[in-house]
Amino acid sequence: MATNNGMVTDLAATEPSDFGVLSPAVQVVEDGSLNWSSGIDFPSVNCGTNIRLSAICSAASGVDVVEAEDGALYRRYLPFAIETTFKCSTFGIDARDDWQIARTFMEAAQQKAIEYELWTGELSKQQAALWGDPAQHNGESFPNRWLASSGAKDVTPTPGTAVKAKFGLALLEDALGDCGAGIKGTIHATRGVASALGLKDKNGALRTTLGNSVIAGAGYDGRGPTGAQPPGTSVWLYATGPVSVRLGDIVSTPDRRNQAVDIRNNAVQVYASRPAAVTWDSCCHFAVLVDLSLDYS
Repeated sequence: MATNNGMVTDLAATEPSDFGVLSPAVQVVEDGSLNWSSGIDFPSVNCGTNIRLSAICSAASGVDVVEAEDGALYRRYLPFAIETTFKCSTFGIDARDDWQIARTFMEAAQQKAIEYELWTGELSKQQAALWGDPAQHNGESFPNRWLASSGAKDVTPTPGTAVKAKFGLALLEDALGDCGAGIKGTIHATRGVASALGLKDKNGALRTTLGNSVIAGAGYDGRGPTGAQPPGTSVWLYATGPVSVRLGDIVSTPDRRNQAVDIRNNAVQVYASRPAAVTWDSCCHFAVLVDLSLDYS
């Protein structure tokens, strides 16, 4: 990178945290088309299937193994936009670098932004408040799901009393096995909890002993299903079905540098944005309260 008034030395690469929502533990699709940015439908098969054992050569009445919990084959999701801003003096940087730096900012920051929305649903809650009467949307409430919501089933043995992180993980893995057809799922943990679990890197992804994926999100903030932060060293741990992320192209604006310059203070400001969606398959959505201090006491 060249500047007008000095030499810039090379620094360590700016990279997002390992094992986050854009790691190999998650299906990430880059889709430059715009036909999905106003809404997507994605299949949800784990909880929509009845599983039954029937006798072949006798009059036995049969056994229901799993009863469908969610009859909808497809779920809806409304994507959001991630935006980053790069601003500096016009005397400090070569004009050719403005847009590249804006893109670099986006690539470094996008993972945490996606994780924050997946855990907290802050933007989705704003949109839900504007959704209005479901009757105006074919009877559908606002469709987006996020982790820290009332939709999560609390599997903490004594509600409000936190357990060790590893015990909490065991409870969530039991819940995933009991849910629907029992497919592999995803554990969502703050960085601190993931560290306490002692998980190992398997080809760039964290996985439990049983093979469930783990996302250790820098954007995960530990709040619970009520949307509130738990007290002290307690945090929440979640489990869902498999997670998918869809990303659109990065777009930098404005197109021309003279449009990005504020001549009043000789500053240039460039924006980068891209559409994103983060979803999980199935109705499986569990939460457990854990206390990090118990694992280190």
